[in-house]
Amino acid sequence: MDHQIISKLRKTANPFLGQRIVVIEGSIFFKEIKSKKGLFIDRIKRNNFLLENISLTICSIEEQPDDHNCIVINTKSSSKRLVNSNLLQDSKFTSRFDFDEFVKSSERQPYLSIWYDDTTAEISISRHVLGVIPLYYVYIPSQLFAFSTEIHSLININGLVDKVSINESWVSNYLISNDSNYYNPDTAYSNIKRLLPGHNILVNQAGSNFKQTPYFTFKPEKWSNLQSAGEYGEAFKSLFAKSIERGVIDNKPIIAQLSGGLDSSSISCMVRALYPDQPIHTLFLDLQKIVQSEKHLALEVAEKIQSEHHVIPPSEHDLDALILHTSLYGYPEHMISGSAITHTLLKKASELGGNTMFNGHDGDGIVGIGIEYPEILYDQFKWTELAEILSIAACVYPYYHIDKQWNTFSVKKKKEVYLNHFLYRQLQRKMNQLSIPDFITHVYKVHDFFGISSSVALFLKIASVASKKLRNGKVYPNTVLNKELSQNLKIDSYAIDLPKTMSRGLHGVDNVSFQDIYGGESLSAAEHLYALRKHYGVIEKFPFFDHNLFELTMSVPLEIKYSQGRRRGYLREGMKGILPESIRSRGDKGKFSLYGRDAAIRLYKQSSDFLTPQSQVWNFVDLKKFNSFVTLLHREKQPGRATSPVLRVISLAVWLDWIKNKNF
Repeated sequence: MDHQIISKLRKTANPFLGQRIVVIEGSIFFKEIKSKKGLFIDRIKRNNFLLENISLTICSIEEQPDDHNCIVINTKSSSKRLVNSNLLQDSKFTSRFDFDEFVKSSERQPYLSIWYDDTTAEISISRHVLGVIPLYYVYIPSQLFAFSTEIHSLININGLVDKVSINESWVSNYLISNDSNYYNPDTAYSNIKRLLPGHNILVNQAGSNFKQTPYFTFKPEKWSNLQSAGEYGEAFKSLFAKSIERGVIDNKPIIAQLSGGLDSSSISCMVRALYPDQPIHTLFLDLQKIVQSEKHLALEVAEKIQSEHHVIPPSEHDLDALILHTSLYGYPEHMISGSAITHTLLKKASELGGNTMFNGHDGDGIVGIGIEYPEILYDQFKWTELAEILSIAACVYPYYHIDKQWNTFSVKKKKEVYLNHFLYRQLQRKMNQLSIPDFITHVYKVHDFFGISSSVALFLKIASVASKKLRNGKVYPNTVLNKELSQNLKIDSYAIDLPKTMSRGLHGVDNVSFQDIYGGESLSAAEHLYALRKHYGVIEKFPFFDHNLFELTMSVPLEIKYSQGRRRGYLREGMKGILPESIRSRGDKGKFSLYGRDAAIRLYKQSSDFLTPQSQVWNFVDLKKFNSFVTLLHREKQPGRATSPVLRVISLAVWLDWIKNKNF
């Protein structure tokens, strides 16, 4: 049997700056094939290494600022042994076990780690525990194993393109878009899978044995010596600073998105603390129509750190941006903010000459907010302690999302309203969990303890709201799926509970953070931004998306995170003296639902050519249900609820059109 492996690092030209971006690809053909060209499209600037059992095509990566990848080719002849990574330096590995131990224990964990040993003819690939960059693959037993960080390369494999088909199960889950859609190996293409974060692929010599298994285990116990919020804050500050340092490139402008929120402000201020003399550009996206603007807060941060501050209006060419990004992703848009915002920011960063741009992506998920702490006390019937912390939390921040007149309330009124709001949400949750008799019993227990008759009234309010919607015929569909797709919906993807897998063996950790990180949207957003880097020439860096920070988060007690309602207490402690006090002590967040709604309406108006009766999207979507969501989208009193369904249907329609026109 002829066994050939072709692997390479490919750097493609940046249309804006001439910079190169690393792409990792490889393939193994387990049977003799006529063409020896492999799967690669771009073969510029490459060096060939012909070893006993392997032909390798590889580019130097020394100048690439984002190369945190390890590739080791181990051969019988040590003179031909190849180690390619700026992380490995003088490290020497005599076995795959040694290499795997390095990958697992490295403080600066590689994004992708590839080991090939021609003595065993096995290839092993591991992906970073938080994903960071994707790895897609095709595996046909005993015939082919091919992998790439770009899905386009796999779509274009000679002899496979005719076998690429739409994965209807993936499309169904994409359109449903609910919290149970955990990140899983499926992609939009039935023949193409993705390697899960914190997992390893091992393929044997004959291609007959293929395993994808978790390899990484978090060890939050190493922080067990920390006790107080101040100690956790100092540990956070140290790790956060190291994460930011890894994203700064000498002799290149420092660029950071700055919304005025706690995450982006922490990044910008820490950059200035680390680099007091280096020029910084901060980018604020002026969304105009939002519930709560943070423009003045972003300006306050910019003035403190003396950055060159750019206030940028978002592009309103939503459809053009969506079409462009779909062609770059190779699959439909996921980000609820839409493509126009991302296009605006990346284009500006490129014009400023930056290689990287800092982004506060999923700071909430990594740091942990602690909002589940009072919910846990509620479930454990620790209601005396619960009442105490809710009484304090009611006076910490102005909760305008509860009542727009909040600042006019007396202290007593604030505590009553805040408690009722909390109990209402818990009763909603319990109503879905308990039988009707048990729920009624629970309601009376709540009433008896808290001594407020409004507890029962809250339950009646839930029932009356549902009854009113039924009477008025305003019960909107839960999904846009058509009847046939709903009936044939496969649930294979739900069998993989990635949050549970990645938290295996851990006790007493913040499960909400695992749900946030591994629930799908966080990882998918990072993959989308990775796919855009080649076009814009800008690599988005996520300082919060650091496995060391996440490991620290797991060790922080929930009461310290919650900090009597302040939330993210240890981050606030760690950023003392770095953040402006008005930012460090704020508890509210910018509300973007109105912008998202306007963007969805604008995109809907621009997308009529993709929503004709002949569009392939109606093979998946029920037109009547879709029109119901469009109607809901236009109702002023319903911002946000219909935004995601409408955006996803249009994104799907654009992707289906891209496939039909064979743009890959």
